[in-house]
Amino acid sequence: MIVGLTSLLFLVVAGWVLRSFRASRCFWLNPLVLPISVWTASYPVWAVVRSTVYPEDSISGLGGIHLETSLLVVLFATLFIALLGVSLRIFVPAYARRLEPMAAMHVSRRESVLIHLVFVVVAGAWLVRFWTGSVFGLYEEFEQLTHSLWENMVGTLAGVVWFALPASLLAYGVSRKWIFLLETLLLIGILLAFAVVSTSKGVLLQIIVCLLAVSSAFRNRYVRSTKGSVVLMIAGIAGLILFGVYSYEIRDKAYGAVRGLAGYDVREITDLVGVLPAGEVIGKNLPLVVDRVIGYGDGLARLVEGSADRSNPLYALGSLVEVGNLVPRFVWEGRPHLSFNHYVTSAVWGQYGLLSETPIGRVGEAFYVGGWFGVSYGLLYGALFGLIGLSWARLRKSVWGTACAAAVLLVWVLPDAYLTYNLKQLVVVIGTWRLGLLVIGSCGGLGGPRPKRAAKLHRRGVLPLTLRGGL
Repeated sequence: MIVGLTSLLFLVVAGWVLRSFRASRCFWLNPLVLPISVWTASYPVWAVVRSTVYPEDSISGLGGIHLETSLLVVLFATLFIALLGVSLRIFVPAYARRLEPMAAMHVSRRESVLIHLVFVVVAGAWLVRFWTGSVFGLYEEFEQLTHSLWENMVGTLAGVVWFALPASLLAYGVSRKWIFLLETLLLIGILLAFAVVSTSKGVLLQIIVCLLAVSSAFRNRYVRSTKGSVVLMIAGIAGLILFGVYSYEIRDKAYGAVRGLAGYDVREITDLVGVLPAGEVIGKNLPLVVDRVIGYGDGLARLVEGSADRSNPLYALGSLVEVGNLVPRFVWEGRPHLSFNHYVTSAVWGQYGLLSETPIGRVGEAFYVGGWFGVSYGLLYGALFGLIGLSWARLRKSVWGTACAAAVLLVWVLPDAYLTYNLKQLVVVIGTWRLGLLVIGSCGGLGGPRPKRAAKLHRRGVLPLTLRGGL
């Protein structure tokens, strides 16, 4: 009863914070939708599940959760998002929190060329990764902890797929040119192939969110109501859960044995898994999927109970240490392996090894860094989400800018691992957008030229009159 009331308080606060952004016609472009959805599953749902139908944590062997621990976990998460909402309402102007659909009504010639170029680069990078077998992140040899310069470059370019996919899809929606649709389908095909061979559930979720965000940006042209978006989301999550159940079975057949594309026999593994009764597979692996969804609550519970090791000074500020990963190894030859996820997997759950990676989430990182004072991290996230709102006011004026906004959602907002997760990809996405602006002819502001600059560009013939005031 007490856990239920505490969880209800969380939901009330979460709803209040969610309304910080007014985005009724572009609901999925609200940067708070995904984090609050994840936090709801991770903490209130965790508290109810752990106190009722599924008390034992099979991942960490935590056993039964004390009632006071459940209450403290949900209370900390509630305070965290409450401060996030306060930060948004105090420091971010109301116009930046009022999200409108995409304003671009056409894609310029230069934008079209850029989108085609990005597609070619990204598709080429993925084909190289498949050819060399380096798409198998779970099964690679990790002993060296490093990759060659060219492998890092190919991997970095492959990450731009989360810019290329929404860019192609948006360009098709605006122009109706079949070439953009073909590029979109090919990119989705590449990502689906990667999801199957690497059993990556996150990739499927990112594809679903990309489709929802793009449909939202088009004034609900494709999903004409919030109800339609919710139906698409539920169908996608159901498919994602089913894929997750079977992915664990596939890993049982391939994990530890596969070391690249040459040793991965898709047909053999599919035959082994396909003959198993569906009820048996679901009954065996559904608890693992549930554990993955509510695992952040287990991590925060261990931190609250004091059973996790927080003594490593290297990670005193949490994942901020991973900023060092932006320094190339040819500049910093002795750079250590900086991974907050790998560290907390050992510090919180006691699991060691580079193939073990169980995150504790952004709320968990806040407690790891500052204990109960870590709720102040909510103010930081309020500033970051507010910056996304400020940027959207200008980014929405072009296909190129809208693609960047969608990419930020996919690369940084969606993954809830920790503050600097996917930092390299985020830098590359923003860098791609900025380089594109130089080609298009924009050089000012977050999303386009200021009015005087736009007027000069128009007189020179660089920008059409309809784009005056920013891209």
